[in-house]
Amino acid sequence: MGTKTGLLTTNAGSHGALQKRIAHALCAQLDEDGSSSESLSRTAIQASIAWLLCEIPLADAVLLARDAEQERLSQHRSSEQILGWSSQVLALLRQRLPEVYHRLLEYRKTTAIGPP
Repeated sequence: MGTKTGLLTTNAGSHGALQKRIAHALCAQLDEDGSSSESLSRTAIQASIAWLLCEIPLADAVLLARDAEQERLSQHRSSEQILGWSSQVLALLRQRLPEVYHRLLEYRKTTAIGPP
């Protein structure tokens, strides 16, 4: 069964694909600092963002991405230690939603290890 909103209609099979596309777009636009420029690292952060989009509402994820970018830019202007965008996202997630952050760490461990 799918979902229907005023702007978007999805079916259950396309839900994961939509999150992957949104994660790719966020990373492509906001991770320009090269913090995850290696292909494997970029793939891992995109998978993490896609997972996150399954766990929290899209609006919250976009706010998290926006705030991470604002923090990164603020650090850049003030010459503080500059974290990359993806590192900022993780830091803010840990601060704001620690339970989701810990589930994300478990997800990343599981995907790094792979299936038995």
